[in-house]
Amino acid sequence: YDAFKSVMGEWEEVCARLSEQYGLSARESEIFLLLSRGRDRQYVHTVLYIAPSTVRTHTYNIYQKMGIHSQQQLIDIVEAEFLKK
Repeated sequence: YDAFKSVMGEWEEVCARLSEQYGLSARESEIFLLLSRGRDRQYVHTVLYIAPSTVRTHTYNIYQKMGIHSQQQLIDIVEAEFLKK
């Protein structure tokens, strides 16, 4: 359990660095972290108590800022950065 928490903490640090690198807003950064963990838009909407259309807008903005077109590409970027350690 402690090892899992440690890995998740490192994952969050990587996401924080990438959020800053790509100029994501605070809310975009929250959504980015959830998407990077494979969560879908419905989950994000439910957990963050925001409208589905707001999740779509933030996701679109994240993808635009990162120059990507899918959640899988987002996960791949985070994973590649994570594995550089």
